[in-house]
Amino acid sequence: MNTDSNDMMIKHSPEYQAILDRHELRSSIKQSAGDEKSLLGTYADVLQLLIKRYAELIHLISNADTLEGLQNQLTEQQVLMQQLLPEDALLTPDVKTQSEIVEDFVSRSHTVAGLILESKGK
Repeated sequence: MNTDSNDMMIKHSPEYQAILDRHELRSSIKQSAGDEKSLLGTYADVLQLLIKRYAELIHLISNADTLEGLQNQLTEQQVLMQQLLPEDALLTPDVKTQSEIVEDFVSRSHTVAGLILESKGK
């Protein structure tokens, strides 16, 4: 078999088509939902928002006047939250509103999910 024939077989293989399909999907996501850095930023914002809210919840529970046993169980979580979120920490949820973060997340996720469904023929 000559080299041109081998190249044609590779280009028509299911593996090669899967690579082309993934590249096309990523290109569609980039055009419709934002580039990789923008998407990563959005997801980082949401993750930080969730961490911040979780930390606040842990703080409220651990400062409750009742359920002393619960307070003891939450000590390790409280230490972790203090390590992750020191008082001087500035996170994107501190400079963006919750509405901005959630709207961005929902919009991008909806776009990406639609493109994935479209790529699956659904």
